[in-house]
Amino acid sequence: MLITINYLCSSFQNTQLNTTVGYIRARDNPSSYLPVVFEVTVRSQNLEQYQKKSKHLLFYNFTFKGSPKFWIKYVFGPKGVSQGALQLKESLDYEAQNVYYVQVAAINTWTDREVDTRNIIVLSMCIVVEDAPDTPPHFVGVPPVVVVNDNTKMVSC
Repeated sequence: MLITINYLCSSFQNTQLNTTVGYIRARDNPSSYLPVVFEVTVRSQNLEQYQKKSKHLLFYNFTFKGSPKFWIKYVFGPKGVSQGALQLKESLDYEAQNVYYVQVAAINTWTDREVDTRNIIVLSMCIVVEDAPDTPPHFVGVPPVVVVNDNTKMVSC
């Protein structure tokens, strides 16, 4: 069972590498000696999507792959809880991609055995890249120094 996850996160495109973008916490499985393992995948936007019709329903198949931009760093937490920090592995570029849809899986986490016998939970996160100025402004045709005479009258518009 996941305790907390930031579903919507944002980061500037000039954020330094290994900076935390979001957090995830999951309860440890008391009946297992294995730790909770976190995995992160990103939905690929460049792969072709195909659709099929079945009884008037439309299904989209998306392909997920390991994330080249993000990774999870394990953080020490209280007893019985595993924590991970979603961190930046590669620099972000707002002009290339301004939204990342990330899937975070917690494997070997606690589940209610009467309802669900699986030991994995997968949730989605949305990471929005905020634009930052890449280059300083360049003014064309403006002299570097503007001279104002002492006898110039002030005009209000």
